[in-house]
Amino acid sequence: MIRLRHRTLLAFAALSVALPALPSFADRAASQKALMEAIPADAWAVLMIPSMKDLDTKFAMLGKQLQMPIPPLVATAQGSLGLGEDLDGSGGLALISMDFKTMGPNGVVVLIPTTNADGLIKKLAAGAAPGGEEGDDEGGAKKPAAKDDAASGDVTKCSLMGQPCFAAKKGSFVAIGRTKEACLAVAKAKSSMASAIEKQRSAAFAKADIAIAFAASTWIKEYDEQIKGFTQMMSAMAGPEGGASAGQVEEMIKTLGQLGAADLCVSIDESGVGLVGLGTPKAGSEVAKMIAGRKPVSQTLMQRLPKEEFAFTMGAVAGEKVEATDKQIEQAVNQLLGVMQAKEKVDADKLKALIKDANGLVNLFGDAAFSMSVLQGNDGIMGLALVMQCKDPSDAMSRMGKLVTQIKGLSDDEEFKKIMSALDHKVGADEIGGSKIDQLSFDVSKLGENVQPEDAESIKKVLGSEGLTMRFGPVGKDYLALGIGGGKSRFTKIVDAAKTDSGGLGGEASIQRVQKHLPAKKTSEFYLAVDALADGIQRIMTALDESEQMPFKLGKVNAPVAGATSVDASSSRMDIFVPMELITSIKDAAMAAQAGDDDDEGDGASDKKPAAKKPADKGHDGAKKPAKSDDDE
Repeated sequence: MIRLRHRTLLAFAALSVALPALPSFADRAASQKALMEAIPADAWAVLMIPSMKDLDTKFAMLGKQLQMPIPPLVATAQGSLGLGEDLDGSGGLALISMDFKTMGPNGVVVLIPTTNADGLIKKLAAGAAPGGEEGDDEGGAKKPAAKDDAASGDVTKCSLMGQPCFAAKKGSFVAIGRTKEACLAVAKAKSSMASAIEKQRSAAFAKADIAIAFAASTWIKEYDEQIKGFTQMMSAMAGPEGGASAGQVEEMIKTLGQLGAADLCVSIDESGVGLVGLGTPKAGSEVAKMIAGRKPVSQTLMQRLPKEEFAFTMGAVAGEKVEATDKQIEQAVNQLLGVMQAKEKVDADKLKALIKDANGLVNLFGDAAFSMSVLQGNDGIMGLALVMQCKDPSDAMSRMGKLVTQIKGLSDDEEFKKIMSALDHKVGADEIGGSKIDQLSFDVSKLGENVQPEDAESIKKVLGSEGLTMRFGPVGKDYLALGIGGGKSRFTKIVDAAKTDSGGLGGEASIQRVQKHLPAKKTSEFYLAVDALADGIQRIMTALDESEQMPFKLGKVNAPVAGATSVDASSSRMDIFVPMELITSIKDAAMAAQAGDDDDEGDGASDKKPAAKKPADKGHDGAKKPAKSDDDE
């Protein structure tokens, strides 16, 4: 029974991605509109293909770009499913999950666009076993056969790929499900997704080749007890540190429970692959208030970072402070103490005061930009930079110094004191750009037997001769800069870049090239240069004399992965764009690496000497026996 159900669901899944592209709908907009009018508003989850014809074209283009031909959807559907000309390949298709708690996998229904609903249902019904409903295949008692006609809302017993199912008309679609109940839930739904969906969600679906809609709050509400039970079990298994992790999971579940819908859209064209995630909270929820407090901006957020060969960079607009911020700081501090295995050793009152002062410091900061760069000089391989808006840089410097003192004094435990002895704060250690700059260093060599001498040297090879040292200081009256790696000379460049918004890293050519694929207004943006990151990792492995090498060599691409978050009406939105140049470069590098492995295997085989033959033995009758090789033995 279980195997049969899984085979039926597999047939539905195959149908959802393998249908012919036969023109019928006037255009993509009409296709999407008709599809969303046929999807019930109370569906728990939906996978949509707004236009199968468009998706077929996009897959063909993608196969050509990757030199990996993808079989035509039309031929695949006609050959394996045999649904023929009754399918409307220009229309949209949907895989729908109705009330999952009640119906489970049996609540999955596929909506098939058709030019001839009666003909398609008749074709599917021709292969169905006579009589019975959804109990026959499991040996149950025979039930009256479903109606033979295909009137709208009526259900007909059918067969798909040899598996029993039910079909019903739904406008210009045929709904096919494992059970009659599921088919009726879709066919007779009183309201549609088109009538209930928010405009920004509909607009996102309109640009997608594949879209997934998930009724997040419904799932969380119906499975609340199971989720809590699982969280408690995992917390118990994690031991003493499990409480903090469980708290974070609970916060995440609480946030998801406030989302009316969570959507994922995928779009493909010759420039690359785009992903859009959309979270639409319930009106009046904490998440809705948090979204309302974010004000997107149109300019790049990395304009005050230095132009370096970045591996990763991001910028974010500061939102209005909410109660959740205090909890996040407390969780972060507790997590750090957990890593140090010092949570039980600290003074509770001192920790409480530390968290309060940390909140006060955070309130001084506004928009921020961060970069992780691959350094090209002789002092280190990787470097970090952080530039933040600051209401009062002088006050922030004093507060940061106070926090360091508070951290070092959190506990009288000897082991904790030993760790803290490695932390050294030098006030006004440098003067750069007319401002006093502090240094905060962590000398791992002072940790004694816990750290080997080569570990300290490894840090210096990666970050530079100063090791794990952070410089931080004011930049004018409105900014604060922090830097790790590359020494004083690099931090000088960070300060110089932070003084002006004339472009900085935001004006870097590769960023500007992919930036056009992101929303014009954003609350944050980020860029991941896979080629630079791979180069940095390889240089680190070489510097540390690692025997392992990167699995493949990726040349210079200058096409970073781009991402941004924004506020779209009442929804929170995240866009990710992967350039086609990067996709093809990674594919080529992987193929070259595979070819190299094959050559190595071939060389190894050719070096193998033939097995030596042993002298022939004489049999009992004096005749020679055939010589044996080592392989024969």
